Amino acid sequence: MMSGKEKVALYSPFGLYLLAVAQAALCVAFIGVMIYFGLKEAQAWPFWAIGLPLFGGFLILFAYALAKSVQTIRTYRNSSAIKMPAIILSKRTSGRRSQYYHVTFEHEDGKQEEVDVWEYELFRQMNVNDMGVLVFRGPVVVGFLRVTI
Repeated sequence: MMSGKEKVALYSPFGLYLLAVAQAALCVAFIGVMIYFGLKEAQAWPFWAIGLPLFGGFLILFAYALAKSVQTIRTYRNSSAIKMPAIILSKRTSGRRSQYYHVTFEHEDGKQEEVDVWEYELFRQMNVNDMGVLVFRGPVVVGFLRVTI
């Protein structure tokens, strides 16, 4: 049984913050390169004719990606936490450059479901055949409280 003293750790989607920061850094680096080559050339024409539209496109793309990241974060933060008992059946990772974490659960009704876990620490704490309470925010697992029998 769970006591009132145990807490479920809720994790924020930190990866989305990192993505937004990386995109901002890329945009700033692109601006610096374009300004460098624009000032280096005796003629400023190539920078204004080619670089400015490219810069504008990257700026629009960055603003769109940042807005989508903030919207996703707000959606997950504002959604209610859904708690349900489950058993961990398997864990796996995927991806080459960055790791994605997936856990397969079995619910009380026997239904099996594979879900994404965004935080490595939460993924690391979960073990196969653990029983406990699964906490969702949207389609992502944000907490798992192990129950001992």
